[in-house]
Amino acid sequence: MRPISSRVARQAACCFLLLWLSCGTLHAQRPSDAIAPVRVGDQVEVQWFRTWYPGTVQSYSEGTVNVQYDRGGGRMTTGEFKLEDTRFPNGEGAWMVWKDSSGKFSVEARYLSRTKTEVKIRKADGSEMTIPIDKLSSELRKQVLKVPVTGNENMIDGANPVRVGDQIEIEYFSKWYPGVVKRVLPGQVEVDYDYGSFKREGTFPLAEIRFPNGEGRWRLWTDASEQFKVVARYISRTQDKVTIRKEDGSDVTIPIALLSPNLRSLLAKTPITGEENKIDGANPVRVGDQIQVKYWFQWYDAVVTKVLAGEVEAQFKRHNRDLTERIKLTDIRFPNGEGRWREWSDASGSFTVIARFISRDETHVTIRKEDGTDSRVEIDKLNPTLRRLLAETPIITPRPRNFDFQSPRQELEVSAQAADLEQLVISASAATQPVFGTGGTGFAISKSDSVSAAIPVGGESQWVAVGAFSKNSSRSGGETRLYWASPKTKAVVEGPVFLDDERIVDYSAQQSRLLNVQVGGYWSQPIRFCTYRVGVGETTARAEASWEIPESKGSFGRRSQYMAKLIGGSRLLLGNDASVSLYDFATREIVYSISGVYENRFYLHPSGEFFAVMDNSGGVGVFEIDGGRQLAYRGGGRTYGGGVGFSQDGRHLLTVSGSEISVWDLFEGGQPKTLRQGGLAVGPATPISMLSGGWISAGSQIYSTGLKLVVWNYVGKGVSIADRQMLGRQMLVAATTSVSGQAHALVGVATVPHQDAIELMKKVDPDSLVMLKPGLGVRIEASGDSRIAQGLRRAAAARGFREDPSSEVILSGSAGPGKPEKRTYQLTSFGRIGGRQTEEHTVTPWIQKVEIRYRDQYAWGTQQGGVPYFVSFKEGGSLGAELQKSSQSSYDMFNNLKLPEELLYPRYQHGLGTTEITINGFVDKAN
Repeated sequence: MRPISSRVARQAACCFLLLWLSCGTLHAQRPSDAIAPVRVGDQVEVQWFRTWYPGTVQSYSEGTVNVQYDRGGGRMTTGEFKLEDTRFPNGEGAWMVWKDSSGKFSVEARYLSRTKTEVKIRKADGSEMTIPIDKLSSELRKQVLKVPVTGNENMIDGANPVRVGDQIEIEYFSKWYPGVVKRVLPGQVEVDYDYGSFKREGTFPLAEIRFPNGEGRWRLWTDASEQFKVVARYISRTQDKVTIRKEDGSDVTIPIALLSPNLRSLLAKTPITGEENKIDGANPVRVGDQIQVKYWFQWYDAVVTKVLAGEVEAQFKRHNRDLTERIKLTDIRFPNGEGRWREWSDASGSFTVIARFISRDETHVTIRKEDGTDSRVEIDKLNPTLRRLLAETPIITPRPRNFDFQSPRQELEVSAQAADLEQLVISASAATQPVFGTGGTGFAISKSDSVSAAIPVGGESQWVAVGAFSKNSSRSGGETRLYWASPKTKAVVEGPVFLDDERIVDYSAQQSRLLNVQVGGYWSQPIRFCTYRVGVGETTARAEASWEIPESKGSFGRRSQYMAKLIGGSRLLLGNDASVSLYDFATREIVYSISGVYENRFYLHPSGEFFAVMDNSGGVGVFEIDGGRQLAYRGGGRTYGGGVGFSQDGRHLLTVSGSEISVWDLFEGGQPKTLRQGGLAVGPATPISMLSGGWISAGSQIYSTGLKLVVWNYVGKGVSIADRQMLGRQMLVAATTSVSGQAHALVGVATVPHQDAIELMKKVDPDSLVMLKPGLGVRIEASGDSRIAQGLRRAAAARGFREDPSSEVILSGSAGPGKPEKRTYQLTSFGRIGGRQTEEHTVTPWIQKVEIRYRDQYAWGTQQGGVPYFVSFKEGGSLGAELQKSSQSSYDMFNNLKLPEELLYPRYQHGLGTTEITINGFVDKAN
């Protein structure tokens, strides 16, 4: 009877006055009256992660109590506790000054208990004294009268709401766990409870406990005449009767009409037992239903084993473990976009049936009745409410059935024993790419949607397949949708719709196949791949196959990586779990799998016949796609191969290390041509491509092979760029923006770099852009400890920089206290429910810092030190003591300081200019 417990929070606040009497009065005393609330030797209780332990006060200072306490089993521990985490047992109060109304009587004592007229206190000598409340000073009298009579601290509606031995449930992070009341305290209870398979104990406010199965707390029940009175608990109700459980354990059923008016009003708001979840004429879920549950941000197939008020008990498998959990109704759904149980009726109201939505098309809806049979009904014949709901229900493509691929025919690995890259000669040229002209289009998408992918399709209309998904799908529903957009004609076609936890990955017009990935978990980790058959411009798709993605080794706590590309007539190249595999849909087999691949990345040759990978050592290997044969390998140091790509004509392979770009001629072979990196910033996931005209595209950057530096950048302004790729000299960009609260997808194509930028570059002397390189001078500025200057000089000499006191390039270093930072920490403990306790600390961290500036302009910097966001310490330790380690002086950073080999002037570090990708197109700005 959940509405009956709605006043628990108010009652708990009243009971808190008892604690306020012991602590709050300290602040109300005049300075001359103030005394320490606890004393050495006091027997107290301390709270450690929601559990109270008996202990003895060792010392007290400024709100902090040092206590030796018993963790059970004779384990004595000493720790520091805030005053609010310390209490006297049995609801007793802290030390304070007690005075009578005349001011002649004054004694230091502790509150023990009270009746309606008297209060009992304990003096320092251990003796107890009972004082009439009306004899106390006016201030004390007011405070004592606000405290409930001893034994009635929790009383509400004529009874104490919970008792020792009661079978209850406690709430922790929105989940309920069964337990037994061990002890009742003012405003809270101590409970022995089951936390999964573990037995735990803890203290919980009354507002965080409930009786199971929707039953109510103890209260006084009366009839309309008030002659019948009994203390009992609500158990259940029908349309006209209520069942209550008396103190002797027996149940009695009473006609609701005979109860007092306030009880009748309360029961009118309480659902009939068994119909607590009823909505639209039916209970939405039933025992035995095949559903999906959201557990730790991920959906799992499950079976309903029990239906409860507002939740279900469900069985499901997670990480190969069978689980049975209670799940809120808001965190369950039926699979494949199917609906819950509800009442369906026709427009006349003469036909009514309880059924579930299964699917719909433009004219008909399929529903599943209680006997398990499906019926196909014309939408126009349904009642107006159902017609409106169906009009708002998208036609969702069901997820495909599992598809079993045969095990890999070949298990291969990246080998350092293959021929060197300089010996590699291939003759395959680039395959024909989709051709796009300059232009763009924008179109409205759902308010919470965001563009996730853009795949160039081409054809006469120059179609682009655009994927969009709901950013809020894990909380408020939404779908994933495919759009067909043409920057040339401005046309947009709404394609098929998919479940909200799928993301569009790739599309092949040759295969008429769409590849999606199902994601789950807090970081949207990939769970399974799904393929659908859909032609260019079609509005519906046909489910084809799905298969689970193996969990990446060592990926616990981090987002999994994957890469996938549909190639040829029926194949898929997939990078996952530190390997690259070739899947063939025609033969239903995995042709080969190559292990030892760094970050699951592969780099396709434009011919579609070869690909390159990096290994964990930074080496680069080249493979044939058809059979997985390795053609070449070049090993590298830690940073060699930091980025990999091909030229668009297929002739060159590019590898980017920490300081240079190597360009390998695949048609002629031999040693690579090397270029200065010139500010190019890349990583394994950066798409790198050499364009015609001597340009290299790397993500948002354009690099000039003539100037040997980054010359231009393409950034979003007012838009969120989702995808960016090169098609010859054409850059295809897909982005999301918001106009007057409405989300829009933008798809545009432009030639890069444009002619004005090229003309600007012709006037530039590349050497004039370099601020610092070996042989150039730098001014070293350091103050304080001599280790700072020594470290700066050592690092500068290692790079070949010349020390010059007159240089405008300044290398500076410092070490010392930073600005004080205030942080609030939430305490947690492994294997124990907690997380509600917090501590606030102000720490002045020790900061080590190095910067390179040109005059007053920042060019480069590094820093070490700060206040940690996460701190771990052992039981009995102190968070404050751990945080103070952040304030300890150190100069370690200067012992191993490494400076960049080369730096451009700050003005040119992001190129000679920038093109802003905006809602109105491409806008150029010179630096």
